[in-house]
Amino acid sequence: MATKQWLGGAPGVAQADTVEITAYDAITTYNLTINSVTISVAGNTDVSTTAADLVAAWNLSEHPYFRNITASNVGAVITLLADNAGVPHTVT
Repeated sequence: MATKQWLGGAPGVAQADTVEITAYDAITTYNLTINSVTISVAGNTDVSTTAADLVAAWNLSEHPYFRNITASNVGAVITLLADNAGVPHTVT
């Protein structure tokens, strides 16, 4: 019987995650967390502005967990895209 081997020749893919702020509240703190390290902003004006504030805080962070992932937003939807293909992350 032949021995099967996995070659793993597929190119790496940059992981992308999306988060949506579905409700706005001025007294709520909005968070994104990787391995117990959190980026936080207070609610600001509406969901789109709050999402933009969260994206700005993420991209300005010098912490290594956040430095290799670029955040962007369209309205209330935040996209987190890994800068390096094949490097996974978990965001809550």
